[in-house]
Amino acid sequence: MGENRVSAQITVYAALIFMTAAALICTCVKACIQSALDLRINMASRLSVESAFANYSKELLEEFDIFAVKDDISMNNCLRYFAASGINDTGGKAEYVNSCFEDKKYMTDANGASLRSQVNSYMKLGGVEVILDKVLGIEKESKKAQKLNEITNEIMTAEEQLVQTDKVILEVIELVEGIKTDISGIVIRNGKAVPSGEYFAKAAVMGELSMKNTAIASKPVYDAVLYSDKCINAEQLICDLKEDIELIEECISDDVFDEAEEIRQIYERNYKKITELVTGVESTSRKAVEKLEDYSVQNNDCRTQLQSCINKVKENSQLFGDELSDTMSADIENMQNAASLSNFKMCNVEFMRRGLSQNLTVITKIKSQLKKLKLEENISDISHDDLDSVYKVLQGMEDYFGKMDNKLLKFDYSGIDFDKGGAGYAVINKLKEIFSNGISELVLPCNVSGKEIAHTNLAASLYSENKDDESERSLENGNFNSAMDKFIFNEYLIEKFPCYTDVNDSNKSWCELEYPIEYILCGENSDVDNINEVILKLSAIREGVNMAYLITDRAKKAEAMTLAATLSGFTGNTAIVKVVQYVILGLWAYGESIYDLQRLFAKESIPALKTGSDWKLSLSDLLELKFGSKTDSKSTDGSSGESGLIPDGNMDYEDYIRMLLFLQDNYKKSMNTLSAMELRMIALGKSNFRMKNYIYKATGVINVKLKNSSTIISRRVNYGYY
Repeated sequence: MGENRVSAQITVYAALIFMTAAALICTCVKACIQSALDLRINMASRLSVESAFANYSKELLEEFDIFAVKDDISMNNCLRYFAASGINDTGGKAEYVNSCFEDKKYMTDANGASLRSQVNSYMKLGGVEVILDKVLGIEKESKKAQKLNEITNEIMTAEEQLVQTDKVILEVIELVEGIKTDISGIVIRNGKAVPSGEYFAKAAVMGELSMKNTAIASKPVYDAVLYSDKCINAEQLICDLKEDIELIEECISDDVFDEAEEIRQIYERNYKKITELVTGVESTSRKAVEKLEDYSVQNNDCRTQLQSCINKVKENSQLFGDELSDTMSADIENMQNAASLSNFKMCNVEFMRRGLSQNLTVITKIKSQLKKLKLEENISDISHDDLDSVYKVLQGMEDYFGKMDNKLLKFDYSGIDFDKGGAGYAVINKLKEIFSNGISELVLPCNVSGKEIAHTNLAASLYSENKDDESERSLENGNFNSAMDKFIFNEYLIEKFPCYTDVNDSNKSWCELEYPIEYILCGENSDVDNINEVILKLSAIREGVNMAYLITDRAKKAEAMTLAATLSGFTGNTAIVKVVQYVILGLWAYGESIYDLQRLFAKESIPALKTGSDWKLSLSDLLELKFGSKTDSKSTDGSSGESGLIPDGNMDYEDYIRMLLFLQDNYKKSMNTLSAMELRMIALGKSNFRMKNYIYKATGVINVKLKNSSTIISRRVNYGYY
């Protein structure tokens, strides 16, 4: 029986195709297996890093809604545990080798950049944008106040320079006229000037002592000089010396040597007197010339200072507004014009300098002749030729003295009331001293916290003046230095931290300090120091606001001008009167700010901008140092309504804290905030809590070894809180 057989056949081409397809399938299968393994490794790596970051501080999150994880061994152990568990759970296809964190970014890096980033993300959920425009209005007013204070301080510098010029003139008066002066002006007793008791530039008078010959335009001054033994009729003194020479010559001719010796001694006394007179006049004249040179320098410095003020007013004209800018510019230009040498009423400085120089030339010639008047000590050694020579010298000196002219050395005393005298700068200086020593005692009640920080190595100590933004720009949400972001951060601080007016018995143990907001603002280690610094900042703002009002109030400016003329007009320097007017306005504005701060710290609101009806402090109360009562702080002007957060409304203490926060350096503020957080954590029992040990971002590195391979592969996972 036969069999049917079918032969199996395949072409070489088909074999090649099959082998290629089989290889491709195997490769794909292997790639899928490797891809799945890589996915398992990547997932295990990411989950291990996320698990490590899940170990964030629960207390920090609960208190401040901020994420941060402590960089310690537990964080690395967590990474190791979850990485090893995930990678080793691959059916033996991969083996965990090791892991670590690299490129760690700490909460204190870049001056707290992460804090600003996280706060921004948290606060934007609350819709605080709606009141930003109001805060920007507050910022504008605060900047206006700051600029105004800068200019006012420069005017005060000009005032100090003018005070120095006045002092110079007073010193010149003493040197030239021979009457006593001090900071208050001419020293007056019983309606008369008081003689200095020293020689002076006009002490040598040719002819009878009179107001005309002494060139003294005031009888109270002349009377003082007249009865001074330092004002001498030089003509009469030379006549006495000439008469002594004649008598000595007669006695020698008659061989009456005893009598000649007696006359010689009289001559010696008169010689000493004229020598002292010439020396004294020369010395005081030179000193007066030097003083006048100082006057010119200081006057020029003052004018330059005032020009700087004018320039700053023009630069900030848009900020100030037309009325304030125009008024200030006109006032300061008037000061500058009045400071001109030619406008100084009490004396013509150039004439005075010229007259002194001319007289010094004559005095120099007289001095050169004085040594020729010296007689021999032994009367028998004196010859007739010697006496003739001395007599001729005396005649020549008489001619020289006749060339001295005091007409240019005149002072105008018409502005001085010799019956009353003047207070001078004493009142102004007293107010300056009080305000420079601080006004906290005038503002604060007695119950101010005395708490201090006892811990060290807080985040604020790591603040860097080198504000490198590279680290900050690496944050996903940007720079956080815009007006909106600054405002958001500040609102966060208001929400999370108590301030002075928030403190009550329930939150006094919030942390080591009772006023953490004030600490964030100022960074001092005690509540007292922080409050004092806040008072200083607020008083500067309120001073500027109040000054802006005073400058535009004609009635109050007139009051200040009247007082300035009374206190500083004794030299007739109109420039200093005008400048002192502004100084008085500045002190007045500062005094009014004490009232304002008393009410703020009493948890009341005050007008953001003053009007006539809002003004509390009179000029007389300022001079009497009456600044209101800390205990009687209730408002009587109807301004104690709700905080408006607007320039034309009312503002309370919290509103001003917002303003100060807005003006504060963003970086310093962030580091102080981190310190305040640390203090809160310490108060909650975590005594070693420090932000420098907490990270917000890191790169997890997991090293893995594949099965049947010696190759170590690494997986890098970036993670952070933003």
